[in-house]
Amino acid sequence: MRLNHLVMIIILCILPFRAEAEVNCSVFDAIERIQFAEMRLASAGDNRFASRDAALLVSEVARLDGDQIKSAHGGKLSTFEVATLESYMTYAQQLALILVKRDVNMVENYFARPSFAPQQEVVGRILPRLRCNQQTSEGTSNGTQRVTSSIKQDQGARKITFTGSATVLAAIVLFLAVGFRVYAFGVAWRNRKKRRSKRFHCYIETQINYGHMTKRAVILDISCNGAKIQIDVEDNEHTVEVWIINTWYKAKVSWHNPHYLGVRFHTPLRSAFVETLCSPQNRQ
Repeated sequence: MRLNHLVMIIILCILPFRAEAEVNCSVFDAIERIQFAEMRLASAGDNRFASRDAALLVSEVARLDGDQIKSAHGGKLSTFEVATLESYMTYAQQLALILVKRDVNMVENYFARPSFAPQQEVVGRILPRLRCNQQTSEGTSNGTQRVTSSIKQDQGARKITFTGSATVLAAIVLFLAVGFRVYAFGVAWRNRKKRRSKRFHCYIETQINYGHMTKRAVILDISCNGAKIQIDVEDNEHTVEVWIINTWYKAKVSWHNPHYLGVRFHTPLRSAFVETLCSPQNRQ
């Protein structure tokens, strides 16, 4: 239950940051560069393949993964808008291949298709909503009049990297949960070890089997791990059996002298059993 409470507290603390997740503008700046390049190429005529826009478009498409759009918008776009941008990138990839092949007929067909202009307008209305380019935050109704001064098309291609904030936060939660579990396990192990090593003074009549002999004895103190027994032992036996509450317990001899014997149980006794055994009403 404590672990569950800790995880819930961490998640609640993280939720505000997830709601205000930042947009990965490097992705949408690249899409905007592709869009402007396409609009200029549409009216470039015979100079399309030799223009700088053709090289720019091919370079941006090669570096940009359309799957990044789903996680790069920071929750600011609807499912339909994300699908629209993904479809736009699919078409852009087709155009990049056409430009590389320098296929005149295919490039004419690409820009002549009925959906080209409407698609450009829709993308032109979506991108300003992300406010990546502060000078184009509003845009116009037709999506073709946005300012491009902050889109550095002369600059060399930047490498687009995406850091998944959700993955980082999930890793933090997992790390804290595992750390708490290890800590709880360590505390429980130390407490169990402490309980097992706690010795109780007592006076319990018993019997000891060692070798082929059985002798009466008295347990003077006991813990979960072992016991001190009053008995006269003549043989040097390494293992014995101790009779406790109708059961024989195997034990290893730790030390002995003519009157006492120290043993360590092969299997530690349960702490509740030892405490009950040494309670005042059970002493003999």
